[in-house]
Amino acid sequence: MVFPNGGPLPRHPSQLYEAGLEGIVLFTILAVMIRLGALKRPGLILGSFIAIYGFARIVGEFFREPDPQLGFLWGGLTMGMLLSVPMIIAGAIIIVVAWRREKPNRVPNPVEGTARETDYSPLQPEIKKLIKTSGPMPVWRYMELCLTHPQHGYYVSRDPLGREGDFHHLA
Repeated sequence: MVFPNGGPLPRHPSQLYEAGLEGIVLFTILAVMIRLGALKRPGLILGSFIAIYGFARIVGEFFREPDPQLGFLWGGLTMGMLLSVPMIIAGAIIIVVAWRREKPNRVPNPVEGTARETDYSPLQPEIKKLIKTSGPMPVWRYMELCLTHPQHGYYVSRDPLGREGDFHHLA
């Protein structure tokens, strides 16, 4: 393609190559990784993004003319290529750390599994009874019950005016 202010010689539309590689291709690879469960390994998507972006920059630099003030540097590489190498290395390190780290335990959904001892509240039977008799309970009523219940409320053993950042209930 001959650019209007780029001289008489045809050039590669490197902006389009970079948009395709750093945009569409990178997005697609990360989306596929997420669909395959990469979010279960914290850091894997971040490391992959950094490494693939650095690689895409290097590929895009092959089609660009080097900066006029710098030209080609060490070994025929451009400044963009040299600055992308640390990105690839950093991304690879993050990926390795993410793979070596133990997979976080999945917190079971209370609907799926059985209730644990910590899931039970002494207010639970009373709340269920109230819902059964009078229908859905507004959030404010639920909160009021949990905070001010005479036997099991939050403020039974705490100062109702609030200490250390506690909020308080105004009757």
